[in-house]
Amino acid sequence: MAGLGDFEEIKRRQGGKWGEELAEEILGILSDGTSHSLQELVELTKISKESVEAVLNLLEEMGFVEREYRLTEFGKRVLLPQE
Repeated sequence: MAGLGDFEEIKRRQGGKWGEELAEEILGILSDGTSHSLQELVELTKISKESVEAVLNLLEEMGFVEREYRLTEFGKRVLLPQE
């Protein structure tokens, strides 16, 4: 799991501590090993779709999560294994 120092970009682009806490919450949800849709993450975090999507995009850019595409669904996010 990522450490606090890994979230400097999220803190900078998402308004400080709040963005960091949301990123940690999302990574915690994804750590169960299953993929989650954007809507599922919005429901679990109880945060706006736009905010969750913005943090997810940053986590993707940073290499923490990736989209997993299936034939019958839109892309879901999964946690990438960290070395």
